[in-house]
Amino acid sequence: RNVGKVIRAICVLKHPIPNTDNVDSIQLVIPQNQIKRQHDIYIASVSDTHCICARDYYLAIVSTIVETDDPESEIKPGLDLL
Repeated sequence: RNVGKVIRAICVLKHPIPNTDNVDSIQLVIPQNQIKRQHDIYIASVSDTHCICARDYYLAIVSTIVETDDPESEIKPGLDLL
């Protein structure tokens, strides 16, 4: 039984997420009430420190539960932070 869908973008970055003190890993949550949604947007980022990607690269994952027929636009607030 289908109860929902998730959209997830996996992004390879050449820089840490801005305004995060250049930390090696971070998890951010954009609260649903700040972006007028029913579900939060989650952002996780890791670096080469964790042997996840090549040196000087970062891997960021932006995800949320789909609420509309245009899921790509739903993660835009998270992608804009990258």
